[in-house]
Amino acid sequence: MKKLFLITVLITLSFPIFSQQNETILTNKDGIAILPERGNIAIGIDAVPFLNLLNDKGDSPGFNFINNIPALSLKYFNTNSSALRASVMIGYNSLKAGDESLENYNQEINSSFGVNLGYEKRLGVSRVQGFYGLQGEFIYGKDKITNDEEIVFMETSTLGLGASLFVGAEVFVATKLSIGGQFSWGPTYIIEKDTENNTAFSTFNLSTSNANGALILLFHF
Repeated sequence: MKKLFLITVLITLSFPIFSQQNETILTNKDGIAILPERGNIAIGIDAVPFLNLLNDKGDSPGFNFINNIPALSLKYFNTNSSALRASVMIGYNSLKAGDESLENYNQEINSSFGVNLGYEKRLGVSRVQGFYGLQGEFIYGKDKITNDEEIVFMETSTLGLGASLFVGAEVFVATKLSIGGQFSWGPTYIIEKDTENNTAFSTFNLSTSNANGALILLFHF
């Protein structure tokens, strides 16, 4: 009975020790956590302009969109080892071409919207972090050409759905600052319609992707 009591006490006392080991936080010399923590938000931008400085290419770094696609990329860390991901793209463009007074003209209007939502799990307790997860995508676009009398010459629309598994890695080069990339694999289904000609076609694709080789710079705060 005494042995059983001692074993129970030892196991109970060991729980805080194991907990502390599992919750070990990597910090810098000032005691600030290097890796993202629960409640942190991350913003992703194109890392290439910053890396060009190391190659003496003379390009000025800036907060550039990844792959030149005008989308805002965000993460929210709901735990220390998982995050909700999202990217949103909204585009609108209007172009008029005609005589000098623009009283007689043709106008082309392009509009687009896309959203990508996902969930990722993270591995590792060092500056090198691996991650994997699942994401889904929705895109919609419309292109329309009219003249000053609002006669429609062309009107097309695009609707796309996709889902993919992804895996990637990041290296934290500084506190809350990482460079990484990922590969993804999954299906994409797109329907395109031409309203004026009453035609439509669809495409289905199942393949891997590495975001066109993009390297992503992530700021966490």
